[in-house]
Amino acid sequence: MAILAFDMDGVLMDSEPVYLKRSEQFLESLGYHPSRVFLNKMVGSNSRMDFQLLKENIPGFYDDIESYQTARRAYFAGQTIDYKELLNKEAYITFQKLKENNHSLCIASSSPRDAIEKIIAMLHVERFIDFIISGEEFQKSKPNPEIYQFVKSRYIGNDSQIFAVEDSTFGIQAAKAAGLKIICKIDNRFGFEQDGADYYINELSEIIDIVR
Repeated sequence: MAILAFDMDGVLMDSEPVYLKRSEQFLESLGYHPSRVFLNKMVGSNSRMDFQLLKENIPGFYDDIESYQTARRAYFAGQTIDYKELLNKEAYITFQKLKENNHSLCIASSSPRDAIEKIIAMLHVERFIDFIISGEEFQKSKPNPEIYQFVKSRYIGNDSQIFAVEDSTFGIQAAKAAGLKIICKIDNRFGFEQDGADYYINELSEIIDIVR
């Protein structure tokens, strides 16, 4: 039996291009025109880390994260994201097959808990998931290994290998620092540093053979 901890953005849904475009639009509305290289640094990040990056690089940026978040929410008020169009179509069957083979599954994402729960419900995979954990429940999110250290703590005494299914630089760094095996979903769009993973996949269904 294997234990698999899945990231969400970029793994269970292709949300990162949408989030990147929204960040670009918001910054342009403020008169800032960051390069794509700079914007790529925000992919796989979270709101706290984004704010810190922007604060350090844009003169006169918001003084605090609350002001930044309030302004961003106001800018996108009434604009919804069609998450159903972004869902990985292989997620359900992959989770089903993994559970049929008695593997344990959890979600370990930097996204807020309510966002994770919403996506899991859309994928209809709630019954396959042992637990979910959000990076916002820790002092520091990925690349800090705390989230994956928590996952390991849930399986103390279980000698099964624990795999992290990741795509981003931050996620891979966090899983590696926590001592997990890494299954990397290949993505060449954002300049991710994906070196150091134990396995590389193009499709989620490939995981079934890896842990068979």
